[in-house]
Amino acid sequence: MNIKKDKIYYMMEIINKFNKKILSTFTFMESLTDNNSNVSRLKKLFILMKQTDEKACIELIWEKIWENRDNIREKNKDYFKNNDYFKYTNNLDDSKELFENLIHLLYDKIDDLEKSEEDYIWDIMNDMLNYVIEYYILTNHGVDVYIKNILNK
Repeated sequence: MNIKKDKIYYMMEIINKFNKKILSTFTFMESLTDNNSNVSRLKKLFILMKQTDEKACIELIWEKIWENRDNIREKNKDYFKNNDYFKYTNNLDDSKELFENLIHLLYDKIDDLEKSEEDYIWDIMNDMLNYVIEYYILTNHGVDVYIKNILNK
């Protein structure tokens, strides 16, 4: 097997795991919001985006996850409650209103989460952060470094 094929294989493995976490997040959010139409539309938009370009989502948000890595690892709820997420919607076109409605919806729900629901969200965020780290190492340092440091082989 050549290195290029290995890199693509590992990259797709990371992207698929990342995308599954996002899909799980949307499913969870639907349950929290009684199948709110904005959440359902965003989930459909994500599925369409993923079908068009599987790596689009990780490429779109990996830097934002990386910027917030310490707050994710520390499970800093206050940071996320008080963060200005609307700065991330400035460059959006058609879906700006949809994302802003979702942000408002989550702001309203964040204090009502049960401990198990909070833990579930933190687990998802930490998994996504780990996939971002893996993706970064693979794309910037290559297969050998990825295999040695992530797969421990």
